[in-house]
Order: sequence, then C-alpha cells, then structure tokens
Amino acid sequence: EECEKDAAEAVARAQEAAEARATAVSERDNAEALAAAAEQRAEEAAGEQKQMADAAEVQKAVADEEVQHFKAEAEEQHARDEEVLRSIREEMEELRSGLMAELSESQQAADERQEQSLHEKKTLLEIGR
Repeated sequence: EECEKDAAEAVARAQEAAEARATAVSERDNAEALAAAAEQRAEEAAGEQKQMADAAEVQKAVADEEVQHFKAEAEEQHARDEEVLRSIREEMEELRSGLMAELSESQQAADERQEQSLHEKKTLLEIGR
C-alpha cells in the first residue's frame, strides 16, 4: 500500500513536471514568436526609414536642381536687364547730344537774327537821320 502511495505520488510529481515542462515550452515558443515578430517589425521600420531617407534625398536633389535653374534664370534675366539699361543709356546720350546740337544751332540762329535785326534797325536809324 505504501508502494502504491509512493508510486501515485511519483506519478503525480511526474505529471506536474510534465505540465511545468509543457508550460515552459509554451512560454518559450510564445517568447520566440514575439521576438521574431519584433525583429520583423524592426526590419520593416528600418526599411520604411530607408525609403523615407531615399525619398528625402531625391526631393533634396530635385530642390537643388530647381534652385540652380532659378538662379541661372535670374542671372540671365539680370544680364538682359543690364543690356537693356546700357542700350537705354546710349539712346539717352544720343538724344541729349542731338538736343544739345539743335539747341546750339537754334541759339546761333536766334543770335544771328537778333544781330541782323539790330543791324537793320541801325540802318533804318541812319537812313532816318
């Protein structure tokens, strides 16, 4: 009877040990599954970060290219504006020179008319005496 009791206790302990082992294996499997899922998610996050970094690099390159394009356009426009201003200055100088020449001619003609008028008046005064 004591043997049976010892045997029953041994069987009960064996069952408890088997259950504890099964629980430990189940917990280990769960932990491994969680670790695998976490690792996969970390890899996915790293991939997403790389994609975002690549996209940002492409956007930066496009923005740099646009900046260079606008800078070149601005420089070209500045050069055209400078050429237009130079041309306008030349035209203004030509007009000023022409006007000064006309003014000088007009002044000379006025002086000649005034001199002739004075001469005619003197002649009339002499004739009148």
